[in-house]
Amino acid sequence: AAAEGEAEGGRRGRSRRPRGGGSEEGGGGAEEAEEALDEPAVGEEEALAPSRPDARPTLSSLEAAAQCSPLELRAALQRWRAVEVAGRWCCLDPQYEADCVECLLALAVEQEWPLHAVPVPAAVEALAAQFDEATVRHCLRSHSTAAAAPWEEWLAAAASDEVALEPRAICTFRARVLLLETEAWPKDAFDEAWADGVPRGIEPSDADLDGLAVLLPPDGRAAKGAPLTVRALSAEAMPPDAAARFSVLWSLKPSWAMRELGPYLLDIVAPGSSAEALVLQHARCVTASDGSRSYVERK
Repeated sequence: AAAEGEAEGGRRGRSRRPRGGGSEEGGGGAEEAEEALDEPAVGEEEALAPSRPDARPTLSSLEAAAQCSPLELRAALQRWRAVEVAGRWCCLDPQYEADCVECLLALAVEQEWPLHAVPVPAAVEALAAQFDEATVRHCLRSHSTAAAAPWEEWLAAAASDEVALEPRAICTFRARVLLLETEAWPKDAFDEAWADGVPRGIEPSDADLDGLAVLLPPDGRAAKGAPLTVRALSAEAMPPDAAARFSVLWSLKPSWAMRELGPYLLDIVAPGSSAEALVLQHARCVTASDGSRSYVERK
C-alpha cells in the first residue's frame, strides 16, 4: 500500500520544484533552502509584489540554511527555476508559470518571431496586461538556452533584450502540460497532441520525457509488441530517500534500463559517485542473450 501511495504521488507531479536530495547515498543537501522557498509562491493574485516581501529568503539566508556548497545551491536555484526579486528569492506558482509560457509561445507564433531571437521588450509590452515584466523575463529565461548557463550568465539573462528559446525546453514544457491534464495517455495519442502543441519546426523526442514520464506496456511488463502507455512520473515529486524512490520505480514496472533510471536519480547521486553505483545498491543487473542489460529489484 505504501508503494502504491508513493507511486501515485510521483505520477501526480505536484511538487513546485525538484527535491533537494538528502538521502544517505548523497545528494544536494539543499532541502532546507527548498523549504525556505516554499512560501509564499508567486501567483497571479500577488504577482511579484507580495504583501510581505520580507517573508522571502535572501541568497545569504538560503546559503545559511542549505547543507551544501554555494555552488551546489546556485545550481539548485537554476534547476528549481527560482527567481530573484528585489534581492529575495521565490518560485512561480506552477499554474501561473505555465499560463505565462503558454501566452509567450502563442505570441511568438502570432508575431512570427524566430525562436532563436525572441525580442524580450516586445514580449513584455504585449503581455503587460496579464503578467508583470519580471515574470515574463523569467519565463523566457527559464525556457531559453541561458537556462543551463553558468550562474552569472544566467542572472544576466533576466535583463537581456533578446533570448533564444530552447526547443527541448519547449517540448518538455508542452509534455508537462499534457501530463497534468491526463496522467496516462496511449502513446500514439500523446505523440499527436504533443506535436500539435509545439511551434512549427520543433519535433518532440522521447528523450524530452526524461524525468516527466515513463513508457509502460498496459500491464506494466515489458512484453514485446504491446502498445505503450505514456504515464506521468515526475522526478520533481519523487521521495528524497533512495530506498523510497526505488520503491516507487519498482511499483510501476519490474525491469528498467539504466537510461530510464538515470533522470530519477540525478539529485541523489553522491559527489564522485555514479548513477550505476547507486542503482547497484538497490537492484541487480540482468543481462539478456543479446547483451542488453536491465535492472530489477534486489530481494
